[in-house]
Amino acid sequence: MGEAKFDAAAFARRFDHHDPQFGAHLNEVFRHMRAACPVAHTEAYGGFHVLTRYADVAQVVRDDAVWSLQAGMSIPSNRKPGDPPWVLPGDLDPPHSFVYRKLLEPTVAPAALAAMEPDLRQLARELVDQFIEKGEADLVADLAAPLTAIATLRMTGLPEEDWPHYVSERRTTARRKIDPEEDMRRVNERFLWTRQAFLDAIEKQRSQPVEGKIIARLLDTRIDGRPLEEWELIAILINFVAGGLEST
Repeated sequence: MGEAKFDAAAFARRFDHHDPQFGAHLNEVFRHMRAACPVAHTEAYGGFHVLTRYADVAQVVRDDAVWSLQAGMSIPSNRKPGDPPWVLPGDLDPPHSFVYRKLLEPTVAPAALAAMEPDLRQLARELVDQFIEKGEADLVADLAAPLTAIATLRMTGLPEEDWPHYVSERRTTARRKIDPEEDMRRVNERFLWTRQAFLDAIEKQRSQPVEGKIIARLLDTRIDGRPLEEWELIAILINFVAGGLEST
C-alpha cells in the first residue's frame, strides 16, 4: 500500500508547527489556510492563532497597542508571568525594545558588515578547502552552517571553536517532532549551558579586553547611567546568537 495522501485541511484544524508533516507539506498547508481560513486557531500548546496572509501579519506586528510580546516569542511560551525576558530586544514591545536594539545596531550597520568581507571570504575559502578534494559536499552542513555560525561568534566575542555545539543542536531538533514537555526540559538544559558559556566569555572580556566585539560594547554600555545587569547581557547575547544561526 502506498503512503496515505496528506490532508491539508485536517492538518490545519490541528495546526502544529513542530510536527514534521508541517515542514514536509509547508506549501500545501499555507495554500489551504490562506484560501479557507487565513486567520486560524489551533488547540495545540494551550491554543493560539495562526495568521497566513501578509496583510494580516503586517497589521499585527505594527500594532503595539493591541498585540504584545509579554508572553515571549516561543510557542509554547518559555516565560511565566513576572519572568524577565529571555531574549532582548526580541521579547519586548516598543518603545522599550528600541533601547536594546540601539545597542546592537552599530555591529550590523552596513559599514561594519562591509569591513568583515575580507575575513569572511578567507573563512569561506578555508571551509571549501576542507571538502574540495572530495568533489562533493553538503553545502549546508559543510559551508553555510559553519560560515554563518563562526561569523556570528566572531562578531559576538564568543569562542568560535564552539560553533558545532550550537549548530548541531538546532539541526537535530529541526528534524523531529518535539514534545512540549521534553522540549522545555531540553531548552532549559541548553539555556544553562549557553548561559555559562556567555558568562565565561564575559568574564574573560573583563580580564582580557578585546575591543570591537559585542560583549565588549555591552560591558561599556550604560542605560540611564547604569551598567547592564547580568540577565540583560545574557538575554541580548541569546537574541544575537540565535538570530545569527537561524535567520542568516
